[in-house]
Amino acid sequence: MNASGFFYETFISGWSKPESYNVFDTMAYAVLAIVLISLIFKLLKSRAKFDYKLLLNIIPFIILGSLVRVYADTGIYERFFWTVTPGIWLLMAALFLLSFFLDKLLKKKIIVNYLPVILILFHLPFFKIINPKAMLYYSAFFLLSIIPFFFLRKKAGFLRNNLAFFALASHLFDATSTFVNIDFYGYREVHLVGAFFTEILNTGFAMYPLKLAVLLPLLYYLHKDKDKEFSNYLMMIICVLGLGPGIRNFISILLGV
Repeated sequence: MNASGFFYETFISGWSKPESYNVFDTMAYAVLAIVLISLIFKLLKSRAKFDYKLLLNIIPFIILGSLVRVYADTGIYERFFWTVTPGIWLLMAALFLLSFFLDKLLKKKIIVNYLPVILILFHLPFFKIINPKAMLYYSAFFLLSIIPFFFLRKKAGFLRNNLAFFALASHLFDATSTFVNIDFYGYREVHLVGAFFTEILNTGFAMYPLKLAVLLPLLYYLHKDKDKEFSNYLMMIICVLGLGPGIRNFISILLGV
C-alpha cells in the first residue's frame, strides 16, 4: 500500500463507514484534542469563569453534536467529515465559541442559551424511539454506580468540588452506556483501550473500574492543584469527554442504530 492509500485507510475511510479506530487515528485525534483544548483555554481564560454554570451552557451543544452524529449513522445526514468524529466536535466547539463571543458583544446570554436548544428541537421530529427499555437500564445502572459517591463526598473532599463530581458522573454515565449497549444489546466498543478490556473480560462492565482507576486519582490531583483556573477548566474538559460518547451511545440505543 502506498502512502496515499495508507492515509486514506487510516484516517479518511472511517468518515463514510462505521467507525473502527486504530492506533494511528487515535494518536492523531489525541494530539488534535490537546491542541484544541490549549487554544480554547487561551481564548477563554480572561473572558470566562470555569465553573459548573459554564458547563451547563456547554451541555446542550454536546447533545446537539450527539444527535447529528447519530443521525449520520441513520442516514438522515450524510456521513462525511463534519458529521462524524472528529469533525462534528470541532463544529460544535466552533459553534459554542461563536455563540459565547457574540453574547459577550451583546452583554447578554442569549445565543449560547437558546441557539443549541432551538437546533435540538429542530431534530426532534426524527427522534423515533425503538428501544424504550434502554432508558430503564441506563437509569438503574447509572444510579447504582453514582449513589455510593454521593455518600463518599463527605469523606473525599475533592468530590465536594462540583466540577469534579460532574466529571465523575459524566464518565460513570459513559461507562453505563458501554455496559448496557454491549451486554444487553450486543453492541461493541470501538475505542482501542475500551475494546481491549471489554473483549478480554467479555463484558462492558469493565469500563466502570477502568474509568474509576484513572479518574479518581486524576480528579484528586486537579482538586489539589494550586492553579485553580486551569484545573477547573480541565475538569470541564473531562466532563465533555465523558458526556460526548455517553450521550451519543444513549441516543444510538434508543433509536436502535
